[in-house]
Amino acid sequence: MALNQNTFREVSDSAGIVWSRQRGDEAFTVNWTDLNNDGNPDLWVGGHGYNGSSQAFPDGKVPYRYLNNGDGTFTLDNSDFRRGSGGDIHASTIIDFDNDGDQDVFSSAGGQLGAGGGQPNLFFVNNGGNLQNQANSRGLEYTIGRGRSSLWFDGNGDGLLDVLFLNATRADGEGGTAFFQQRPNGTFFNASAQVGLDVTEPSRYAQLADLNGDGGVELLIQGTYNFPLKVYDISSNSTWQDITSDFDNLQAALEDAPSDTTEDFIDTTAPRDSVIGDFNNDGFNDIFVVRSRTDVLASNVFQGSDSIVSADLLLQGESEIGFSFQTGGDIAVDVFNFVGTAANLDPSEVFIGSSGRNPSNAELAAFTDTEGALKETANVVNTDVPNFVLSPDDNSTIGITEDRSQKGLYIGYEPGSQTWEVLLSSPNNENIQVAIDSTQSIFNLNSTGFDTPEDFADLNGVPDVLWIYNPDTGRYEDRSAAAGVNNNTMAQSTVSGDFDNDGDLDLYLANANPTFNEPNILYDNQGDGTFVTVPQAGGAAGETVGPHRLDFEVGQRIAVADYDNNGFLDIFAGSTTDRSSAGTTYLGSPSQLFSNSGNDNNWLIVDLEGTESNRDGIGARVFLTTPDGQTQLREQNSGIHHFAQSSQRIHFGLGDNSSIESLVIEWPSGTRQEFNNISDLNRVISITEDGDIGEPGGPDPSAGDDSLTGTDVGDFLSGGDGNDTVIGLKGPDTLNGDNGNDSLDGGGNNDSLNGGNDDDILEGGEGGDTLVGEAGNDLLDGEGGSDILEGGEGNDTLNGGNGDDTITGGSGTDIVTESGNVDFTLTNDRLVARGTDTLSEIEQVSLTGGGSGNTLNAANTSLEVTLFGAGGPDILLGGSSDDVLTGGSGADTIVGGAGNDLFTYNSISDRNDRIVDFQSGSDTLNFSAAGFGSDLTPDNFLSADRFTIGISANDESDRFIYNNGDGRLFYDADGNGSENKILITRLEDAPTISNTDIFITA
Repeated sequence: MALNQNTFREVSDSAGIVWSRQRGDEAFTVNWTDLNNDGNPDLWVGGHGYNGSSQAFPDGKVPYRYLNNGDGTFTLDNSDFRRGSGGDIHASTIIDFDNDGDQDVFSSAGGQLGAGGGQPNLFFVNNGGNLQNQANSRGLEYTIGRGRSSLWFDGNGDGLLDVLFLNATRADGEGGTAFFQQRPNGTFFNASAQVGLDVTEPSRYAQLADLNGDGGVELLIQGTYNFPLKVYDISSNSTWQDITSDFDNLQAALEDAPSDTTEDFIDTTAPRDSVIGDFNNDGFNDIFVVRSRTDVLASNVFQGSDSIVSADLLLQGESEIGFSFQTGGDIAVDVFNFVGTAANLDPSEVFIGSSGRNPSNAELAAFTDTEGALKETANVVNTDVPNFVLSPDDNSTIGITEDRSQKGLYIGYEPGSQTWEVLLSSPNNENIQVAIDSTQSIFNLNSTGFDTPEDFADLNGVPDVLWIYNPDTGRYEDRSAAAGVNNNTMAQSTVSGDFDNDGDLDLYLANANPTFNEPNILYDNQGDGTFVTVPQAGGAAGETVGPHRLDFEVGQRIAVADYDNNGFLDIFAGSTTDRSSAGTTYLGSPSQLFSNSGNDNNWLIVDLEGTESNRDGIGARVFLTTPDGQTQLREQNSGIHHFAQSSQRIHFGLGDNSSIESLVIEWPSGTRQEFNNISDLNRVISITEDGDIGEPGGPDPSAGDDSLTGTDVGDFLSGGDGNDTVIGLKGPDTLNGDNGNDSLDGGGNNDSLNGGNDDDILEGGEGGDTLVGEAGNDLLDGEGGSDILEGGEGNDTLNGGNGDDTITGGSGTDIVTESGNVDFTLTNDRLVARGTDTLSEIEQVSLTGGGSGNTLNAANTSLEVTLFGAGGPDILLGGSSDDVLTGGSGADTIVGGAGNDLFTYNSISDRNDRIVDFQSGSDTLNFSAAGFGSDLTPDNFLSADRFTIGISANDESDRFIYNNGDGRLFYDADGNGSENKILITRLEDAPTISNTDIFITA
């Protein structure tokens, strides 16, 4: 039976997969895996970054795990296993790195846009269902890299999984794509030079496949702007051979790189995603890639849900454009630009009603109090951005001012018809995004001055490409037109699978307009590598409820698994979101689970278990031949594609064949197994290397000698030599790490943790714990309860957490870190925050505020202090040493105090501050080139031609404008061009400054 419009049913609600407004769910990375070894595929969904308690959304963006109940439903495990680990996180990859039978999770971390020291990767090692970040102790943090994703495979033939970090590039050339090889003790080292890896351009993901029919798998690296960026023959298990030139015809057709490849978010037509498989069943792999533009190229307005409207307004030569709609409710108006940051529009440039008044402070503040079923608003009041609430009962909103000659957003209400009108007017070109959320239904939506395009594929669409391998020439040939898949699409992700179990690979594409979701596409393979489009994507077209954002937020992530074990592949399409400069997260499209209704065709699913090879069998090739003479090829490539991972199980559709003639497995170790005349079909089987066919099993209970887990009573656990993981669980435990880089987790109750030698991680958990780092550079985290933390020798990091803690650094340069949405008071021997902590032998303190307005008071300390306000209007008070002070978003008041202080600004949204005591010649204003403009020269003081004294720019080269009359410092992105200057900060008492008071970092 062929695919049809009823093949899939959307079952996310009944399966228990729902949008959580409070979490601000976004599916930036999605993975199918069996987290708890019960034989049922579970679902891992991670956001773009993991937040902590100090963020604007304290409950948001924790990676969430949907555990499969085995009855078609899932239970959400939303426990925060991260233990404070977070940051700018991108793709996750789930593998059994230590061959112990359970799945471990690696999450790639970004690198602060290539500036500064970057951020560490996260590596959650699975110990009996307990996930613990061991990236540091395993040598996998690679902090300097701008991580995008990872690919795990055995690169040297020792049966252990190694890892390839796929990274964007930095301006300094550091932290590029790298290969880390696993040692027998489970730690890793950078072996890039050893194997001959040489990647200088940005990369996004990589895949394993036999690309030339030689029987071994090659490594294909997809670049941000090139496909393929690199292809390596890795069969030698030592030095890899660069064979990229063998695929030069693909590169020539699919490359579209900008001049500056360190810019990771430029719109191009380069491939977004790819799938490799044998689409014409000739025994050789073929390649399908999807492409699309991501820039907003035309004004549009749309309504995907009952109460939310979104408009992209591109004013290009017209005097004004806009839209109108009818509603009887209050409206929340959110204005931002096309990448979710602050629009080039101030509240003073919003004109309401016939009088043309500006939004009041009350209307601006009310924006954070509005709730909606399809959005979440951060608890931050920021009157610097035009986000506000208007009521139809307010007579001052009636009408719209006739004089609209000034640049601005004009809004008016007509009570008779309950019609609101929104107009963007300017003598210059402008572009903004406007979201409207009403407390009542919105209807009769109309555009003004433009027509929303009927088919965005005509604007942003790019033909997808199917390359078929020709074994006679050893080259790939473009067969897109003949195969029927060369349509202009806006596809961002793609997967393949035999969705109707007829013995060939079909294609599913996630389609996306730059600012809202488009219907997805399903292609049915006709058995010969040609395809027909299935109406309504077979029931998996998806839906749109609000705005979302592309490029790096690359549309819907999609992954495939047979989650209900009925033999038919199902599809998970992750949610999309849009985030405004005000901190609001809108649901663009919900996460959707498309359940395959199936048919009468037969099937077989194979679970591989390596013994000499890696346990997951990554790199294995599987051939299945049926009595009708057809041979199908599948490869265990860990299911990886762009920021997504399908199930690692090998799936075969068999059509009406009632038996299998032969099943051949070629393992990475070189072992070859063959099973003949298999008649027991329609089941999941497990095949062990050099073993027989059996049922899928759980972990080997004898594995994991260095992982110790206690009971719920008081335990005494000692790791001994080596890099140990020791978990106490409940009860008053005593945990000793001894030698090696150990990880100790006390769990609940009052525990005693002793790290011993080397660099250890000690986490107290709940209860009043005693943590002793001893030798090495240790991390001590008291977490809950009133704890005692003793760093010992080495340079230690100590975090007391909640409760009244006693913290002693010991010898070395020790730092106390604390964060939270609270006020802080610091002296040399006391820190009052989430408790009252007593400090001794501490050299440095780092404090981070939360989403509300916090006071970070270090005025009475001589310790070196780093203060970060984060969100909200904060007060930062430095001490007598050389301090680093960062206000973050919100209008902050900052006092450096004595010493040579550094006032830092990392992005253009960090503005409207007041610096009380800036001293020219001793203090420094520090601006990030990544945040303020690539034309600023990093690692130098600001050049004189970028600085001017006055009230406006003198020429196009001016970037910083200082008004020495009132102390206001402005930033202007294009000098005397069309962009408006932006107030960054005001220096109280208007001190005399020059360009040498401003330093530019990367």
